[in-house]
Amino acid sequence: MNRRTPVDTDVNDPPRSIGGRLTDQLRTEITRGDFVPGARISIKELSERLGVSLSPLREALTRLGSEGLLASDEQRGFWISPVSAADLVEVTRLRVSFERMALQEAILNGGIEWETRVMAALYRMNRIDRRPGDLASKEAWEDAHRTFHVELLSACGMPLLLQFITTLHGLSDRYRRIFLASNPPDKATAREHERIAEAAVLRRSDEAVELLGKHIERTGNAVRKRLMAADPTDEA
Repeated sequence: MNRRTPVDTDVNDPPRSIGGRLTDQLRTEITRGDFVPGARISIKELSERLGVSLSPLREALTRLGSEGLLASDEQRGFWISPVSAADLVEVTRLRVSFERMALQEAILNGGIEWETRVMAALYRMNRIDRRPGDLASKEAWEDAHRTFHVELLSACGMPLLLQFITTLHGLSDRYRRIFLASNPPDKATAREHERIAEAAVLRRSDEAVELLGKHIERTGNAVRKRLMAADPTDEA
């Protein structure tokens, strides 16, 4: 890690605001693969790189531990959660189950405002040209992709379910970005998103739910193949 990205630490900011921004920044770095899975976190080095005190940093690390991105114990401190085929399979299965449920509810509850947000998010995502080697365009697409999936389920009316899904999506994104980093989204992926959105806003619930489940499974299987190729001894 040689990237210096200090966090704004204005003395007038409340501590939890600093902790929240730290959590967001570190979540992004872990998800995009800046840290090696299983690597131990040096809190001192991290606090120096980010230019923050230990208290909000520990708060951020604890939050990320609750999301499954970090592991910890009293003796070893914090370390990046390892990756495994078994863990990926579990995350994928849970995403399929929870997101299908959420989409079904969103289709029942969502109005024209929800339809507009979904289609706007789809349009924005499809307008971004993710160019090889261009970090800015890559991150812009990732942000738009995350927003699309959030908006798709946003009208489900079940905050606790959405909270679980957000955590699972972060874990899934980490695997996808680590093991499919060299594979930009193709036309097939874009078409999957379009078909899911179209079926959802036209209230074709069974079709939309089925398409979303297959989309998540296909991505999970592609990541799993790459993971297994990288470590043939890892079996789900």
